[in-house]
Amino acid sequence: MNAKTHEIICTAHAVGSMHDFKLYEQSVGENVLGCILVDGDSGYQGILKFHKNSLTPKKKPKGGVLSVEDKAEIDVLRV
Repeated sequence: MNAKTHEIICTAHAVGSMHDFKLYEQSVGENVLGCILVDGDSGYQGILKFHKNSLTPKKKPKGGVLSVEDKAEIDVLRV
């Protein structure tokens, strides 16, 4: 934990190539306390199954486009 910002800094490692979310599932998964907000990128779309207090941006549907509202929500998450 960072003493100044109170950010929790946690890292996990894997041998070879592994997607970030797969590493999350295998390392911490359901063990993160519910009061902790997990802010993931669009590769973490299934995280709500493990952790209800999570934010991920919406992904563009195949062959589709994001709405103006969805794009605005993504901009807010980036801040």
